[in-house]
This record gives sequence, structure tokens and C-alpha cells, in this order.
Amino acid sequence: MAPLSLTPTSWPPPSSSTVDLFPSVSPISTASSPPSMDDGGLEEREIDWSKDYSLGFGMEFDIETDAYDFYKDHGKVMGFSVRTNQDAAMEKAISIVMPDVTHGLCTFHLQQNALKHLGHLYKDDSDFGKNFSACIFECIEEEELVQVWDALVKKYDFNENMWIKKTWGLGEKWAHAYLKLSFTTEMRST
Repeated sequence: MAPLSLTPTSWPPPSSSTVDLFPSVSPISTASSPPSMDDGGLEEREIDWSKDYSLGFGMEFDIETDAYDFYKDHGKVMGFSVRTNQDAAMEKAISIVMPDVTHGLCTFHLQQNALKHLGHLYKDDSDFGKNFSACIFECIEEEELVQVWDALVKKYDFNENMWIKKTWGLGEKWAHAYLKLSFTTEMRST
């Protein structure tokens, strides 16, 4: 069986082109036998979690449990996130079973719900979809999000629209401005 591969890389990228995560340990060859405790193998590797590591390709593990343990440890440091539709029962269950995860709303479902509630605007105004998507994906700072959202509410006279009010109330679960520091591997939908 081929080894599993994961690569921690630092962000922002260092000035050099390579990152040596384990300078005292030589790379693991797929042809070699699994490292042992005596030769500085996987079991002795200590990862400096004060650095911001992201998973990627390149790091090899000879056995699946080592990859699993690495990912589990990585998750404890970076945190996990879950995406769901606006299901109240699911939200309650997540808060009980996984209290430490970031619970975000699936952007695909959010856009589908917008289409369901405001579909006429997608047909009548070609800019609505673009403006709504900008609120979800493009506003990086909270002030920018508030400004763009307020302009959207004003342009389309959404002051009394209950779906818009409810959606804005859940903004910390879908807006990039609020989720940008959550570990999501850039996945925003289910």
C-alpha cells in the first residue's frame, strides 16, 4: 500500500523555497521500513504548533495511524469547522456534540435559499446575484461587509424583508469577514 501524504506548510510562505519541518529527521523513504523509536522515527517527532501549518501534499506516512494522529493533532490546534444548511436541529446537535467546532452555513444552500426567497431579483436585476455573492465571499473586513449589505438592503428596499433580516442575523456563520480566521481549507459549502 502506498504511503499517505500530507504536507504542513507555513503561511505566509517563508522567504526560502522549502520548509524543513523536521530538520533533525531525514525524509522517510517509501522503500524503507517504518522508523522505530530508536532511530528518531515518527513517534519522536514533535511539531512546533506555534507555526501556522496547512495540510497539503508531500509528507509521507508509512502507516495510516501516523497520518490519522498527525491530522487529529493538527485539528486540535487549527480547529475544525462544519457547514450545514439552516437546520435548527442540526445546529443544536453540533453545539452539544462538537462544542469547539466553528459552525458555518453552507454558501451553496444560502444562495439556493436566496433564489427561493428572492428569485425574481435574479431574473429582473442582473446585479443582485453579484451583489449578494459579494457579501458572502468578497467582503474581507466587517466594516466593508456592513457597508455592502446596507447598500444591498437600501437598493432593493429590504428593510421589512424577514428572510433578509434573518440571514443578516446569521452573518457570522456565512460571511467571509467573520469566518476568515476559521480553518476551513477554503471549503464553504457542503
